[in-house]
Amino acid sequence: MKEKIDIILLKEKALKFPESLTSLDIDRHNMNILKKNVKKIQRQGEE
Repeated sequence: MKEKIDIILLKEKALKFPESLTSLDIDRHNMNILKKNVKKIQRQGEE
């Protein structure tokens, strides 16, 4: 649940201050997307 909140905060931050997004924020966001994709693939593999 915390990751979801982080992403929402990240999106708000990106909208308000696009230039303030650090590479760390972007990396964390990309990691979250990767994790979700891996979970999806794992679930499909189980079916």
